[in-house]
Amino acid sequence: MKWVNWWVRVGLSLLMFVAAHATAYAQEHSQVQSLRASGDPVPQGGSGGSAASGGDLWIELSCDGGAWADDIEDDWVYLQMWLFVEGQQVAYNLFPARGEAYGNLTVSVRASTIDRRVECDVSGSYSSASASGTILGSGPGSMTVKIAAFIPYEWVGNPWNTFRIFEGDNRSFSYTGPTSRVDTIIDVFNPAVNDADILDGPYHNADLTIEYEASTSLDAPMPFGHITQAARDDWIYETPMKTRWAFSDTSGNSCDVQRLGAGPGYSRQQLHCIGAASNPVVMIGADIDWDLTFVFKYGFNKVEYSVTGCTDGFPAYEAYANGTPLFQAEDSHRVDDLMPPCDRSIDQSGVIQ
Repeated sequence: MKWVNWWVRVGLSLLMFVAAHATAYAQEHSQVQSLRASGDPVPQGGSGGSAASGGDLWIELSCDGGAWADDIEDDWVYLQMWLFVEGQQVAYNLFPARGEAYGNLTVSVRASTIDRRVECDVSGSYSSASASGTILGSGPGSMTVKIAAFIPYEWVGNPWNTFRIFEGDNRSFSYTGPTSRVDTIIDVFNPAVNDADILDGPYHNADLTIEYEASTSLDAPMPFGHITQAARDDWIYETPMKTRWAFSDTSGNSCDVQRLGAGPGYSRQQLHCIGAASNPVVMIGADIDWDLTFVFKYGFNKVEYSVTGCTDGFPAYEAYANGTPLFQAEDSHRVDDLMPPCDRSIDQSGVIQ
């Protein structure tokens, strides 16, 4: 199992070498005293390059080392120190002193989506030591967020005309649900490692809204029965079976992305999405509404999230990020709960691994 610890305090790894001419030189020791991989944000412009590209999160690496002789205090000790990330040198310095020498290397590198091995090597005149640790990744490079509203039933009654019914989506909660009344899909970048905010979208979609004459389209009287195949195949506008159909206007739907900046080892992002799509086959119809704010915290090989806001009581609502459910809200079984306001509170939080 991979050993990871963001504040890496590494035990000593000591290799001692006795000088070839013991009469001329004292025994010498080298030691890595500490190796730290901190998530604290640091000023832009560290060794990783300009912050103009690559995101807003920098990781500070620091190593302390020493070398000393046992018996001869005024013997010169030449301490060399190196820091490596994934085998590439990111810092070096030489610290000469009489008897004993101590040094520190501190450097800042950009966050990455993958774990990276960090190594600190120290070398005195006649001995050396090393220690290693891991910088945890900052989570995925991007996330696909999907918000959808759907009718779980095969059909529901038309509250404006008791002789008519609307076809539903006839499904349960599902990221890959075949149909929804409306949905929004947007791909957002991880701000820890990207300067751009939106990878793709947002796309606001609607499946066909279909109205039927209940008495001719169901194989049993209301509230029972299923929509017949003949009614599904009828594409003649108005009675006797399928009466009207159209796509909802999704022009009132929107999404806005805002960067919230870096913290100790993480970067945060806010996504605010509004849904307002009305029933397209009735003269006066209530919108399917949502007003949702997502906050994503990228870092430590995961994404923590919170989602707050509101939806209507009807239909059912769901939201996902990279396929992970952020919330799933059952419908109230009352079509008139579609009427304003957006009155059902959403307050969920969790972790996307």
